[in-house]
Amino acid sequence: MTGLTEFKSLIDSVPGILTMHKFFMPFDKVTVNIAVAGVSDKDKSSLIHKFLHQQGSPAAPTRESNATMECKMHRDPNNEALCVWDLCGTGTSDSQATKYLERMKFDRYDCVIILSDKTFKDHDVVLAKGIQSKGKALYFVLWMDDPIETLENKQKGCIDDLMKKGIVCPKVFLISPSGNDQFGFEKLLEVLAGDLPPPKRRAFVLALPNIISLNIEKKKLAILNEIWRVASASAAVAMVPVPGVGFACDISLLVMVLFDYCRRFGLDSASIKRLAKTMGNKPEELQAVITSKFVAVSPSLVASVLAKIAGKKIIMSNILKFFPLGCLAAATLSFSATYAMLKMAVEEMATDAERMLGIALTVDERKSVD
Repeated sequence: MTGLTEFKSLIDSVPGILTMHKFFMPFDKVTVNIAVAGVSDKDKSSLIHKFLHQQGSPAAPTRESNATMECKMHRDPNNEALCVWDLCGTGTSDSQATKYLERMKFDRYDCVIILSDKTFKDHDVVLAKGIQSKGKALYFVLWMDDPIETLENKQKGCIDDLMKKGIVCPKVFLISPSGNDQFGFEKLLEVLAGDLPPPKRRAFVLALPNIISLNIEKKKLAILNEIWRVASASAAVAMVPVPGVGFACDISLLVMVLFDYCRRFGLDSASIKRLAKTMGNKPEELQAVITSKFVAVSPSLVASVLAKIAGKKIIMSNILKFFPLGCLAAATLSFSATYAMLKMAVEEMATDAERMLGIALTVDERKSVD
């Protein structure tokens, strides 16, 4: 991430460019906070592993103590947009549901998951009503490993029971440790993302682990829907007739953005090593299927690709920007060239992420057969 930091520093050091940076990357500081409440620490830990896609223990937690209660915040050190909070048990004598609502500071969470291993108890219902009264998104998760033919009936039974006890439109998900996910984790991710407001939805989607093909496709669409911001920023800078600044700063901005896209798709070296460790691959096996030239992004690469896309027009745009009537033309050329290059990069990276996932899953399936 050193290169990314250096490019941000470069951008911020140029007058007027910081405004452009904030314009096309307005979600840098957005954080999604998910609270997990339940009796079993083991089950809560397993669910947190799924969100952060980690083996063994989650990332080192940050603790917040309050009297006899303790919250543990887990955040992936490589993706600070997603924080999963492990709340202390809801079924102990020290944490009656009514007091629990006050002590756990539920106002700071975007959504809350109430987790149980068999069925939801009365104290879960009291807690759920309190959370719903605060207008928070609420999800019920049963951590169980029943045969697939019984899961749908179990889910329906839980929903009916919660509704009878006064829970409004309960959203119930059955997550299986064995990997049976028909009614479980993938569906939870989909519903949770849909319930978040747009800026947080975008941050959440981009934080999803690249172990599900659908997640890669969602990331691709989320990024494609916002590349116009980058292209617009490039065009706006191109309209400023300052010799040497417009084009050079465009390059810096684009390199920074492409660094970020590479990390989002899990194509950077740190992400590849994590995936390899989780799935039982060798990092070089995954690295070998990556073909996108943008993974090794550099200012010279970006300049070269832009030149190939725009041809002589890119040279003409730099000349035109020194003339009042030419600024708009330069901006238009800058927008079209930048947009085309970013679209190409996103599509290439998404394809590489899919290809890399295919290799990882093949090895994982082979291990399970053995």
